[in-house]
Amino acid sequence: MTRSRSRAVAQPHRERPEARIPAPVSSARPEARGRRPGWFRLWWRAVRPFSFTASMTPVLVGSAVAFGEKRFHPGLFAAAFIASIAIHAGANLVNDYYDHVRGVDTPESIGPGGMIQRGLLTPHTVLRGALVLFALSAIVGLILVASRGWPILVIGLLSVAAGYAYTGGPVPLG
Repeated sequence: MTRSRSRAVAQPHRERPEARIPAPVSSARPEARGRRPGWFRLWWRAVRPFSFTASMTPVLVGSAVAFGEKRFHPGLFAAAFIASIAIHAGANLVNDYYDHVRGVDTPESIGPGGMIQRGLLTPHTVLRGALVLFALSAIVGLILVASRGWPILVIGLLSVAAGYAYTGGPVPLG
């Protein structure tokens, strides 16, 4: 019995037309490529820092006035800055949580929130993050209250209440 060996015949390389089209550049968002973003990036996106100008501006303007009157205190500035951003970030997380609870956001919703709807964070985790940020603002805010008096406490409590009431509570503002 004889055996024949088949030899591979070299075929000329033909380029397929679709091979000349460059592959699309993958999205900058890791979940668009099937990967989960890292811890820091995930929470950074969840708190929506692009919106913080609304809470930073009053602190910066007030600090500029205090500086002009030679009453600026760097420690109080830092405390006010951190507290205002923590309240704002907590409000953004509460917004994401209650939009999920009320069914306002879906995975197809367009917008900056949706960490729960996209399956990146659980509802409980988002709510817990909001409470941690509100607690941080309260702790830092106590420095301001001790230094500048009870009106700061009222402002802080109203800020947290507004952050919650925007989409939470029985009659959401948002």
